[in-house]
Amino acid sequence: MKKAFFGLMLCLSVIFSCVVAFGAAPTVTLLEPNDNAKVNAGTEVEFKFKLEWDTSETLELCQLWSDRSGTWQSELTNDSISSLTSGDETLSFKLTTSTTDDDFKWNVMCKYQNTNDEGWGANNRTLKINHAPAWTKNIDDQTIDEDSGTTTIGDISSYATDSDSDTLSFSISAENTSEVDCSIDSNGKNLKITPSANFYGTASCTVKVSDGSLSAEDTFSITVNAVQDTPTWKTIDKQKLDPDSTKTLDLSQYASDVDGDSLSFSVLTQADTNIAECSISGSTLTISTVGKTHAGETSCVIQVDDGHDNKVNTTVEIDSGKLIFEDINIKVAEGTEKDLQDKEDGYKLDKKAEPNSTIEIKFRIQNIFDESTDIEIDDIVLTATLEEMGDEDEQEEEVDIGGLEPDEKSERETVTFDVPLFLDEGTYELKLELEGIDDNDVKHVVTKTFKIAVDKENHDLRIIDAAVYPSKLTGDGRLRFDVEVANAGARDEDDVLVKVMCSGLDIEIEHEIDELESDWEDDDNCWEGTLYANVKNATPGTYTITFAVYRKNGDRMDEREVEITIAESKPSVAEEEEEETVEVQTIDESATAGAEAGEEEVTTGAETEGGFMSTVETSFRESDSYKAILIGCIIIVCVLIVMIFVFGFRR
Repeated sequence: MKKAFFGLMLCLSVIFSCVVAFGAAPTVTLLEPNDNAKVNAGTEVEFKFKLEWDTSETLELCQLWSDRSGTWQSELTNDSISSLTSGDETLSFKLTTSTTDDDFKWNVMCKYQNTNDEGWGANNRTLKINHAPAWTKNIDDQTIDEDSGTTTIGDISSYATDSDSDTLSFSISAENTSEVDCSIDSNGKNLKITPSANFYGTASCTVKVSDGSLSAEDTFSITVNAVQDTPTWKTIDKQKLDPDSTKTLDLSQYASDVDGDSLSFSVLTQADTNIAECSISGSTLTISTVGKTHAGETSCVIQVDDGHDNKVNTTVEIDSGKLIFEDINIKVAEGTEKDLQDKEDGYKLDKKAEPNSTIEIKFRIQNIFDESTDIEIDDIVLTATLEEMGDEDEQEEEVDIGGLEPDEKSERETVTFDVPLFLDEGTYELKLELEGIDDNDVKHVVTKTFKIAVDKENHDLRIIDAAVYPSKLTGDGRLRFDVEVANAGARDEDDVLVKVMCSGLDIEIEHEIDELESDWEDDDNCWEGTLYANVKNATPGTYTITFAVYRKNGDRMDEREVEITIAESKPSVAEEEEEETVEVQTIDESATAGAEAGEEEVTTGAETEGGFMSTVETSFRESDSYKAILIGCIIIVCVLIVMIFVFGFRR
């Protein structure tokens, strides 16, 4: 029994010792890097940890362990910690990774001297190793021609790879943009190479590929072959000179060649030699108006040649005229544009005209001969021409200005043109031509052209004509309303409504038009019709008849008012004998066939038990009897003529 008791006590003592020993092992807490942290290969990494221990024990060492080499082993050892006594310290190891390292696991172990009790971090941590991208294919050296534009190397993403499968980006890290500009386009893949203008020689460009942390570069050379350049011209201002004079111009000040080639010049064409002639000697251009019968604007075309079959032309504008537009203002429907005299020929007005409007041109003329010349310009006439617009022929107006002394200005003159209602949207030309003869019998001619745009409203229905017959009605009777409606807008119109109204006479007639085309040349662009209404027991006086046209949506687009007089009834026997009465079937504001093709009639009258009863009163001249008598008379006259002819022939 005693042996069993002592055995049990011995076991408990051993277990207690083990528990005490296990509980006294150092405590290691891993701090940095975090698990799965990523670092660049070939860089130094600091492994931080916190160590806690029983101060009654003496620390022997701490070690950094990893499986970097493929097996779990100690990397670094710190055996100088035995002097630590605080019981709580933050320590670290520093390890430089290799460029060949892959991801590896790590941990820290610390132990006591006497008991060899070891403490480890709770869990192993993984360190991710980031590797630099690599060029798998070098960008080829490039050879291109001078001034050849941009060369593109497509999708350079196929030239590089990354072992970590990171997303790669490309950029230019070195270039000389004064020679060759290299760039990566917006999709981040295509490399663009653009030599500077007129550059030739050798340049280089370096492209960098990066995974966001590490990068690799590839440099390639660019050879730009020299190409023969064409000469270039600077702008030559308009050359102004007097009639019967000359002017010279050094063309070498306006033409140049980057290759330094010797340049030659020649006159290719001359617009009007009646005004001026151009000639060249060496690089000197001579413009002459000596002996010319006309003065005004002209031009000549000059060509420069570098001797390598590279030829470039330029136009020299010339003006010898002394009769000018001192001021031009043009007013259209949208507004007035002023000071147009210096605008280029063919200038298009910003303001727009509209159908059924006017174009008003106000201008003033000046003789700009210097007073010292004492040269008067006489017989000055302005001819203004507006090209054909729609159904309106070409319009032309002449203004006789008379004569102007040197430096004298004319009075302000005005020319007005009508823009027709029916025309196409578009741009139309206005031409102003000015002529005069000076004391030396030189004719001065100035021509200015302008472009004027005409805009049409999308919806524009118009009443073209409206009339009431008779205009004076005595007593009861029948009124006839003739109306013409047209579509002046830019769009076709359906279900157009025409109304004739007079509240004082209790008249309200309407007629619906199925369609009005927008094409003014189409037969269905216009509608003409006749509507009727009977007047009974009306109070004598003057009444206003309103004609109106409406769009399908109910918008009133146009209206016309016509006055009619109702007089007291004064029947006469003669009038009753001259007229006959024809009864018309009862209708309810519906169209009847017109007397003429294309004419519509709608009749409304006094209400009866069966509806509206209307009558059409026609004069004897409009009756069938009158027509029969007239035809008979014509036949008799023809027979008499034939008989006279036959009788005369026999004799």
